[in-house]
Amino acid sequence: MPFGLRNAGALFCRAVQYVLRPINDFCASYVDDMGVGSYEWCQHLNHLRQFFDVIRSAGFTINLKKCEFAQPSVKFVGHIIGSGEQEPDRGRIEDL
Repeated sequence: MPFGLRNAGALFCRAVQYVLRPINDFCASYVDDMGVGSYEWCQHLNHLRQFFDVIRSAGFTINLKKCEFAQPSVKFVGHIIGSGEQEPDRGRIEDL
C-alpha cells in the first residue's frame, strides 16, 4: 500500500503490532520504531534471534544504519530506557 493513502500509516502500525504479537513479552513498537529488551545478556541474544526471525518471516526489512545493538540504555518514544530504569529524555523536556 502506498504511504500517500489516508489509512496507510494506521494500517502499517497495525501490521507491525500484529507481526510482533508472538514476541510482545520482550518487544515493543511505536509506529516504525521497535525495541527489544532483556534482563540477561544470553536471554537478550535469544530474544534478538526471535525478533529477527519474526521480522524476516513477515518480509520486513531493517535499516542497519538506524539500529543500535547491545546498548545499556536507549532513547525510545521520548524516554531513556535501560538497565532497569526508565526516565524522560531530558533534552525533550528542556525544550518545552
